[in-house]
Amino acid sequence: MLAPTAAVAMTIESGGQVGVGDTTPDYGLDVVGDINSDDCFREAGVQIAGTCASDSRLKHNINSINGSLSRIMQLRPVEYEWNENVAELGGTLRYVPGRQVGLIAQEMQLVFPNLVKEKNGYLSVSYNLELQMAAINAIQELGLNFDLFNASTTASLSLLSQAMQDQNLKIESMQADITTLMNSASTTAFALAQGFASATVRMDSFDSKLLTLDSRLSTLEMNFSDFVASSSALTLTASTTENLARTVLAEMGASIVDGITHFKQLAVESLSVFALTIGQPDKPTGITLYDQITGAPFCMKIVNGQPVTTAGDCSNLTASGGTPQNAVATPTTTDTTASSTPATIDTTASGGTPPSAVATASTTPAIDTTTNTASSTPTVDTTTITTTTASTTTDASSTPTTI
Repeated sequence: MLAPTAAVAMTIESGGQVGVGDTTPDYGLDVVGDINSDDCFREAGVQIAGTCASDSRLKHNINSINGSLSRIMQLRPVEYEWNENVAELGGTLRYVPGRQVGLIAQEMQLVFPNLVKEKNGYLSVSYNLELQMAAINAIQELGLNFDLFNASTTASLSLLSQAMQDQNLKIESMQADITTLMNSASTTAFALAQGFASATVRMDSFDSKLLTLDSRLSTLEMNFSDFVASSSALTLTASTTENLARTVLAEMGASIVDGITHFKQLAVESLSVFALTIGQPDKPTGITLYDQITGAPFCMKIVNGQPVTTAGDCSNLTASGGTPQNAVATPTTTDTTASSTPATIDTTASGGTPPSAVATASTTPAIDTTTNTASSTPTVDTTTITTTTASTTTDASSTPTTI
């Protein structure tokens, strides 16, 4: 329904312009007031607004619009003002003052050429339903791209989260290793410090001992120098030396007769000789041994080339004289063993001196024969012991051997 003014309801110009409520219409239809329509508004047959028929049963050759986003992204919406002389150019151009918004036809022609028309030598843009549909499709594509981006981002974030968790586990493992290394280094450093301190104490002790040893060596050198100085002034004759030796031996209970040293009793811990003579032809004697079981003494002698064992101590038997009736001949084959370390007397036959003849006594020396076993400390009671020695060696032991 048109809303006419009170004076003029409708004006039709000679140029065909129609004014409804407008006495000077500038366009084909100028309406002052609201326009109401129950149907579709079209431009050149293309619907642009209103309620337009759209039933699919009324349509054919239907195709989806695609790829609009990239084209929409090429459009440049602008704001502008019309040139004041635009009305002088003729046609339907009219000057409208103030700020306007829209698109530039030349730019629109590059993207949507079908929406650009030429009128009176100038380009015009059809702001119709096609442009609106392109905008809708662009929004759909944008939404799809967002969904794809969101899915990709979600997957990427999931992978990134997993990678960060793995990295955190590695960092925690590295931190644990570092802590272990630091603890180990601390323990090692502490042990090294203790070892260094201990080594320092030992070095101090060693230095002290070196100083003590050096002092002792100095004292020994001084004493030796004094000894050399005093001994250089001492002259001993052969007779003086022999007399000195006889005096020393006499104090030990020994004597030298015809070049033979006589000992009443002699106790040694270890004796090494090349040849050993026990007794003399006119004074034969034996060796006293003690039974390992009973502890009773037995005297072992040589009678007619055979070893003979007699109960009793050899010193008592020698003093009473002769060989007792209860003397027992010992087989020539004798196995001698010692309970701990055997006491051994090795003698050599005439015709050469062996490298070493050794008589050794240990903790419990013994001579074990076929019928008797001797233990404890072997004793030789002799009037005279003749030794022809190459060397005599004395070793420390628990129980000495008495000859």
